Amino acid sequence: MAALVVCSSVAGGRRHGPSGFDGGRRAACSVGPWAVGLLAVLHRHGLYCVLHQQRRLAGWVLAGRRAHQRCEPGRAGEGYRRRLFAFQGKEVAVVGGGDAAMEEALFLTKFATKVTVLHRRDVFRASAIEYQRAADHPAVIIRPHAVVDRWLHGPDGLRGALVRDPRDGKTEEMHFDGAFLAIGNKPMTKFLGGQVSLDSEGYITQTEHTMTSIPGVFAAGDVVDKRYRQAVTAAGMGCAAALDAERWLAEHSS
Repeated sequence: MAALVVCSSVAGGRRHGPSGFDGGRRAACSVGPWAVGLLAVLHRHGLYCVLHQQRRLAGWVLAGRRAHQRCEPGRAGEGYRRRLFAFQGKEVAVVGGGDAAMEEALFLTKFATKVTVLHRRDVFRASAIEYQRAADHPAVIIRPHAVVDRWLHGPDGLRGALVRDPRDGKTEEMHFDGAFLAIGNKPMTKFLGGQVSLDSEGYITQTEHTMTSIPGVFAAGDVVDKRYRQAVTAAGMGCAAALDAERWLAEHSS
């Protein structure tokens, strides 16, 4: 839910429908008829939900995930999204072939006049809808079979890259003013500070159904799901976590 709450729009939704924050607020209000109370706290890292019944507590971790993204170092583009206005009216490149790359390319069209997506293969991991949205945008150019061998720098910072075609080894110089690496996603679990067991990739491990290593704390959505990472699957997992929390409270009520 946290990923939806912090979004201004949701893919596949109505063009002028409610924002992600409105959706999260409505979801929190919808549990009003329950016999237990709900406290939802949105902070800079994610969303916590705490169910309380008398003196018993149960918690959900619904913090979602965020993309691994950074700007290629260079004085013209140092710091991810911190100096995007420096690219106003310029050309940039995005390296990657997943949803993160397509979303980043579309976002950058708000500033740059041309966004080139470089991907090492002609098969993209991005979902069909995200790929098509990027491919249909007039300011986005998708270049498959493109591997960055070396970044090219000038006196004012990054000026392009030496790009190689892995099929025949041919190289060419591409010129742009900034490059953004969109190389997958990571779960937003750092804020937990090691209190809940995580796997080697930072995803929360579950011991019994949706329960974490801490009894009474449950996890759902992209903090545990490496495979599907869709809003609808996260919603289903959230429902399961809510049911598990309700049953846990009933079993442990004094």
